[in-house]
Amino acid sequence: MILLSKECWEYFITHEGNVFDPNFFPAYFEDNDFRHRLVRLDKAFLHRGDDSLTPAVKRNSMTIKKDPKINGNFSANQSYYVKKWGGTPGREKFKTAWNK
Repeated sequence: MILLSKECWEYFITHEGNVFDPNFFPAYFEDNDFRHRLVRLDKAFLHRGDDSLTPAVKRNSMTIKKDPKINGNFSANQSYYVKKWGGTPGREKFKTAWNK
């Protein structure tokens, strides 16, 4: 779990214009993108706890199986994430978005 302070939200609004990248819509990879940007900052307002989902939570959060219409976004957003960060979540190669 990641807990965010008011200062964290204000930082993203002030420096990046948005907390979440609106190109990840309506679902998938927006959370990975936000977490990756947070970890890169290494600021004091970031509290990192247990990032893992329990099997029961993971099983109940499988939107792909619950709503197949949204499934099409998974591949498109994964591709966008890989282009933005140079790899899938946990295997990012770029230190900055788009390697700029």
